[in-house]
Amino acid sequence: MSDDSPPRPEHLEPARRFRVRRTPNFVRFMLTGAVVGVLAGFVVDQATNDVRYGALSSFAFFGLGFAAVGVLLAALIAVLLDRR
Repeated sequence: MSDDSPPRPEHLEPARRFRVRRTPNFVRFMLTGAVVGVLAGFVVDQATNDVRYGALSSFAFFGLGFAAVGVLLAALIAVLLDRR
């Protein structure tokens, strides 16, 4: 019996399997948290009927506040996922 496969060079090793570490994209997590926070701020702004402030100023207040909280929570989630 003859082996019909071409000779294999000695310097080539068989293919190895590597485990690829996938990490979350922190910027995308934080941007998503900011968008969700602004949307939550909009909902809270519409739910509260405070006539002392203008519509834009109350939306800016709630939107920025909730966006900051959303960014912090999203960053925390990304760090926890990265640890896992």
